[in-house]
Amino acid sequence: MQIGNDWKVYRVDFSRAFRQDKNLQNTKNLVRCDRKLFAKLKVLDGNELQQKTKGYLNKGEALARRDKIVDYFQKLIVEAKTEQNSTARQGTTRPRQRYLT
Repeated sequence: MQIGNDWKVYRVDFSRAFRQDKNLQNTKNLVRCDRKLFAKLKVLDGNELQQKTKGYLNKGEALARRDKIVDYFQKLIVEAKTEQNSTARQGTTRPRQRYLT
């Protein structure tokens, strides 16, 4: 639901927000993730998700994409730490990339 400047209420259709495709379409759009959201994504319980979205969302579809998002950010974090360590050993400093905000 959204409320316009004229206080008119608009219903928003989120049916396309949850695709059945288990693949991430464009990882270049995954640039940053809030730390709290990332932590909650990692511990998201599939059974609880299924109970709360019963009839609307397939557990496997949501969790498969969640797993890929978490894996993608974990990989970026590890790469950034590795790069940071190697530049520190060389005595140079580079601006630190932050993937979690």
